[in-house]
Amino acid sequence: MTINRLTLQKYASAILSVGLGSGITFFSYPLLALLYDLNVFGAFGVVNAYALIISSVVALRFDYLLVACTDEEKKHSYLIAGLYSCFAFYVLAMFLSLFVAPVLFIESMYTTYLPALVFLYGMYNLLCFYCISMNKMKFLNLSKILRAAVIVFFQVLAFYILPTGNGLLVGTVLGLLVVVSVMFIKIAPTVRLKIKEVSLSRFEELNIAFTAFKDRWLDIKYQLPQVMINSVVNNVLIIVVEGIFGQMVAGAAVLAEKFVRMPIGLVVDTVRPILIADFSKVEPRKLIKRVKWILLLSFSLAIIYVSFFMFAMHIDWLDQFDYWLKIKFIAVEMAVFSIASLITVPILAFFFAVNKSSLLFKVEVWRLFVLLCLISIYLWSGGSSVALFYQVLAGGFVVVPLFTFLSYMFGKSATSKRVGNDY
Repeated sequence: MTINRLTLQKYASAILSVGLGSGITFFSYPLLALLYDLNVFGAFGVVNAYALIISSVVALRFDYLLVACTDEEKKHSYLIAGLYSCFAFYVLAMFLSLFVAPVLFIESMYTTYLPALVFLYGMYNLLCFYCISMNKMKFLNLSKILRAAVIVFFQVLAFYILPTGNGLLVGTVLGLLVVVSVMFIKIAPTVRLKIKEVSLSRFEELNIAFTAFKDRWLDIKYQLPQVMINSVVNNVLIIVVEGIFGQMVAGAAVLAEKFVRMPIGLVVDTVRPILIADFSKVEPRKLIKRVKWILLLSFSLAIIYVSFFMFAMHIDWLDQFDYWLKIKFIAVEMAVFSIASLITVPILAFFFAVNKSSLLFKVEVWRLFVLLCLISIYLWSGGSSVALFYQVLAGGFVVVPLFTFLSYMFGKSATSKRVGNDY
């Protein structure tokens, strides 16, 4: 496997910038843990999880289509379609919040913050993927640092000026609003120039959005449910933990995620869209070899990362830190779960790059089914340990994608031998 220097620099630069942004969040959470109690973190984690799940589909997959596309004309079409989709969702969400939610007695915390969070997360993801597709990596990297800094700033500020206790949610909304506005202001002139070049009216923009949707309907048809299920699998556990173990334990799990999963999360969030963009340019025969090397690296990292937290459990002086005491009971299991999410990234990016949308959908359906079965068995057996809960689910998280990739790889190998090619 050969990876050129420019590719390595691109990955290293992206991870470094996200690392700086994550470092701001990482070091801010001990401070936030002193300001807010675990119940507030639990409530924040649940609302944020719902927002992340729903926001994954508000752009109708035009975010991912952007990075997989090589035609610049189509990239702008996909961006316009994604923007209109996000705005349409927000209008619908506000209508439901104002007129439907009160009838169903839904808590005001959800109706107040959820529509804004979903809209801003969707817009942020869309603009990030557009920057990647247009190779605006320097600006994208700076925007990630800005996002982390302004969210923390507003979360701390909200603690002192808001009596409601929802400062974590308010700070996240305001921080996302600032960074999305900055990104949109930076990108808008390029999009407007492209529109002027072909003298597009607002009606014609809508027509472009509709045409892009119609042209990619088959991809959207399979990928939209797939990405929704994928997002559920990745984010629903905090909701489940809150339902089973209570809001305080969910709050501790949120803190553990920020401390333990963040180093792995920054790699996953940074590498996922870049992998899709790079994988789409490589022929499947070479791509399988590349994914095998990435998986080998991921398993090596898994051993080191989990061993580190197992060793930390026996360092007594760490117990003097209140933050560590709050998450110690789940640290190793959270590390295992983090590695499970890392291992699935190159596999899912591979199937996306080789246009296996229907297979991706089946993988996510089966993975969700396996997780639901494991949760049901855990509850049926009377389980009461949140650490064991995460440990059990980590295996279910990775087994289906890994088994599917190995089956696909060996199937390709058998086929290639029959036709005389060596995979």
